[in-house]
Amino acid sequence: MPRPLAPLPAALATRPFTVAQARGLGISRERLRHPDLLKPTRGVRVPTADCSVRAEARVIASAMTRPFAFSHLSAAYLLDLPLPWPWHPSMPWHLMRPTSLPIPRRTGVVGHRGLESRARVEVAGLPVVGPLDTWADLAGLLPIDELVVIGDALARRGTSPDDVLGYLDGRPGRRGIRALREAAALTRIGSASRMETLTRLMFVRGGLPEPELNADVHDEAGSWLLRADFLWRRYRVIGEYHGDIHRSSRRVWQDGFARRRLAEASGWRVVELTSREVFHPQAREELLDLLRAWLV
Repeated sequence: MPRPLAPLPAALATRPFTVAQARGLGISRERLRHPDLLKPTRGVRVPTADCSVRAEARVIASAMTRPFAFSHLSAAYLLDLPLPWPWHPSMPWHLMRPTSLPIPRRTGVVGHRGLESRARVEVAGLPVVGPLDTWADLAGLLPIDELVVIGDALARRGTSPDDVLGYLDGRPGRRGIRALREAAALTRIGSASRMETLTRLMFVRGGLPEPELNADVHDEAGSWLLRADFLWRRYRVIGEYHGDIHRSSRRVWQDGFARRRLAEASGWRVVELTSREVFHPQAREELLDLLRAWLV
């Protein structure tokens, strides 16, 4: 009969830890090899997939020699930039060091050089490549639309599209510069989420006029009606994207319904959409056909 699995001490049970920490608490090597512990890189164990990205990053950092910074996708997660996939402890860690130093070589780590040419910030005490440099470093890892999503997120944080274009003008030979310039040209101020950006790009590629983003709508008397996700003011057309919060929050759903009813009573036409229209070809074309008929 197999021996029961020894529980981890409370100090290690809910966070990443190093093998050295565990051994110092008397945890056996056999216990540290058990498959209930993830092994993202040499000398590190993670007891649960619910661990936060910052908590695991701290343990990874404790195993590294400075100077270094988290970069690429790892930096994007630490900076809370919108990505198409949720973070998981099994993902590799991207670490960057100066070109004059050897890159990190260990299981679970993707090493990069070039830290001397990147801005660095601290996130919860962790060294991280800055947001704009991280966006540029992702050119080889993400498609154009996802680069635009991050560009819009940077715009929400105060980095304007003109700032992005100026950054690129100073780096004409950077890898992925063509994709970055295309993404920068599509970046706008006003998008509130990843899905709003993808929806806007769907409108643009469908040949529609660009809408105002998160714009206030008033009735003829000047009373505020709602803030439209997408607004074609000239045509008195409103586009409203419904994400998960509209399914999970009764208050949000009811308030939105009432606001849309007021807008329609004031002569606005309202079209509602979900992720289905963004990702399903037939639903997308049906929506675009409707809007083409309205925006004339």
